[in-house]
Amino acid sequence: MKINSKHKFKCCDPEQVWDKLMDIDYLSSVISDRKGPKRIGKKKYRGQLPVKMDPIEGKLDTTFKLNDIDKPKNFRLHVRGKNGAIRVSSKGKFKLSKEPDTTVRYEGRLNLGLKLPAGLNAGAPGPVNKKAKKSLEKALASLFRKIDRQCCEENGHAH
Repeated sequence: MKINSKHKFKCCDPEQVWDKLMDIDYLSSVISDRKGPKRIGKKKYRGQLPVKMDPIEGKLDTTFKLNDIDKPKNFRLHVRGKNGAIRVSSKGKFKLSKEPDTTVRYEGRLNLGLKLPAGLNAGAPGPVNKKAKKSLEKALASLFRKIDRQCCEENGHAH
């Protein structure tokens, strides 16, 4: 399924947003278990990503890979995760621009697979996919708002 997200920053320049998106320790403090992913290759990391989407809750063992990096304009992110019955794969592109405010756009695809034990029903695939899509869009919006707040603080502006 397609995922699209857009955020206009109040206080950030593209380089500030870029630096935060490229800082794996910063990102892990915002979205993961705070232990941070470990580097396992050039531009490739492994860690755990929390997920909460009824009826699924837990941590995904996840691999993140950055590609096509063009500082500070855009990069691609490929994520693969699994935990028991859950399989997640996502590929997307982050684009940063200044028009006149710094804007970030995310365009990508999310693939969700579930293998549930007999007797457990997660609902029809459509509702599960809709929950997954809404959850990812909400996580992206939250990440962008947190980056915006921090930029405002760093730049001495009220948010």
